[in-house]
Amino acid sequence: MKLYGFGNSRSFRIIWMFKELGVDFDYVQLDPRKGDLEQESFLSLNPAGKVPVMVDENLVLTESAAIITYLGDKYPQAGLVPKCGSNNRARYNQWCFFALTELEQPLWSIAKHQFALPEKYRIAAIYKTAIYEFRQVLNILAQGLNNSTWILGEQFTAADILIGHSLHWAQENNIKLKNNKLEQYYDRLSQREGFIQAIKFSHQNT
Repeated sequence: MKLYGFGNSRSFRIIWMFKELGVDFDYVQLDPRKGDLEQESFLSLNPAGKVPVMVDENLVLTESAAIITYLGDKYPQAGLVPKCGSNNRARYNQWCFFALTELEQPLWSIAKHQFALPEKYRIAAIYKTAIYEFRQVLNILAQGLNNSTWILGEQFTAADILIGHSLHWAQENNIKLKNNKLEQYYDRLSQREGFIQAIKFSHQNT
């Protein structure tokens, strides 16, 4: 399998997933600062010009949640993605979608208005609103976590990777969680060997 990515991006989620699985992969680093994502060879894989992109033989897959779910289904023995049709799979889907549409959304709004959008379209005032939104969503996450070790209970899953990356993103931008339960959850995530290996790998490829 081949992963096209850039360390300091959503590619981190896929790297973390591979490290949790203990599966080797070929890595192609593409630097958006150098225009790598605008090259025709890459756009033929993902017309959106975004990473990550994973290629597994004749399958080309984009979108980080889709990729980690595919990998979890491909290697079911790892137990990182619940079985299709099960109640846990439905809850897994719920928290994956929550991570992407609710938890990540305000953080991405901040990032877009910091560097991703053309400068003339950036609005600094969006930061305050986005951080407010993020804190509201953190309350929902804390309720969902309750007193469990991981978001689905005592079994770590790829949903924790998606959530964990957003929490890491917040920490990297000095946005404090201000919730003991979530701080402890993030501590558990950041102490996992898969997370530690993914951090090292990403720093080496940024």
